[in-house]
Amino acid sequence: MRYIEDWDLWLRMSHLGCRMDWLREPVCSYRIHGGNMVRHAMLMKIGMITMFDKLYTHADLPAEILALRDPAYAHAYLNAAARAFAADAAAEGRECLASASV
Repeated sequence: MRYIEDWDLWLRMSHLGCRMDWLREPVCSYRIHGGNMVRHAMLMKIGMITMFDKLYTHADLPAEILALRDPAYAHAYLNAAARAFAADAAAEGRECLASASV
């Protein structure tokens, strides 16, 4: 899984029953530089969609997770649209917005 390995890891760990929680305070620093994948909007979109495709193939997902399928995909497309518009790629942004409708 390229581009969003961290998200994929967290979803796989969660699916295996690993307990996780959000912390209000920072526990690490994130260095942003020209080589960060976060700067490649369309590759990130492809990664997120691939990750959700992989997640939602599991037959044993709880109903409450299955119910989040459409909103999860919509969020991925909205995120990609925002990144595309920020990168002056309006056509890609509009395409992502159209795909985001739930």
